[in-house]
Amino acid sequence: MNPDRDLGVNSINEIALTPALTEELVGAQTMPEPAKRGKKGKYQGQTGPRSRRGKEASSKNAKMIHGLRAKKLLLPFEDPLEYEAHMQRVMSALNPQDVIEIDIAHAYGYAVWTSPRSEIYRQSVSHQYIEQIDPSKIAKKLGFSGLHCLNAPSFLKDLNHVITPERIKLAQLIVNQHKNLRKGLPQEDYESMDWGKAVQLYPELFSELAKWIAREGYSPPFFNEEDGQIQAEWLNDHECILKNLTTLARFLDFEIAFMDRKPEIRAYVEQLFWQSHHLVAQGIGCGDHFVKVQNLTFTQLERLVAYRIMKKKLANKDEEVEEE
Repeated sequence: MNPDRDLGVNSINEIALTPALTEELVGAQTMPEPAKRGKKGKYQGQTGPRSRRGKEASSKNAKMIHGLRAKKLLLPFEDPLEYEAHMQRVMSALNPQDVIEIDIAHAYGYAVWTSPRSEIYRQSVSHQYIEQIDPSKIAKKLGFSGLHCLNAPSFLKDLNHVITPERIKLAQLIVNQHKNLRKGLPQEDYESMDWGKAVQLYPELFSELAKWIAREGYSPPFFNEEDGQIQAEWLNDHECILKNLTTLARFLDFEIAFMDRKPEIRAYVEQLFWQSHHLVAQGIGCGDHFVKVQNLTFTQLERLVAYRIMKKKLANKDEEVEEE
């Protein structure tokens, strides 16, 4: 046979029918079957865990984002006992009579159980975002001065925080006392200030100052526990006393204004949130899941009703046949 001659399609088919000629054309050496490759192009000889326990362990390796489409019955943080109680309530309400109705009731109960996950996820995202907001941004939006913004308290972003009318009234009194104290301070020689007399004139101011210093972790305490007088270390540092008084007054300004300006804070925080989480605003990733789950729950109820109607019709036909 001449290997250099041109072989047509028919000739190749004829040759392929003859094993000896096929071996002559291809040769004794055949190409090995290419090995399977992984994503990175490396040869992989492992197929993963084979045991049931190993497969369950490896199934948890992936990072869970929100769990809205989780295939497992329960998420790690969901209580099996609470789910069991929920299913018992569903079974008691639907009262399934056979295995088909039981399956439909289980599907309905699980759909109802998973439907709040999207809302929980959205709440989680919003809480995480609010925790990251800088209170100084809120203070600036409310029109407070730059120095006030530096001392903006964290409760500005906590819309559940409540300041009682009594506390607001006391804060206003303390702020007024601080203003009067600043007016009476000597402009050049702070060391001539009689702090003992100031404590007698403005007891609420200095009582709040002592609490403030304790919260800030200063040492020693402002007042001596034995005689109730100002500690010597504080009397020797007039500038530190004035600095803390000023910071305290700015903090109290926020307490005074917080309750009245809550609607402004809420609107501003909401605006920041939706601007930063437009996908959540559009419902992508969670809102569509909520709608699908809700539709699934109604579908299961419709299946149950249709099945019971069908059983009733079949039972009536059987009775008619028996009568005949």
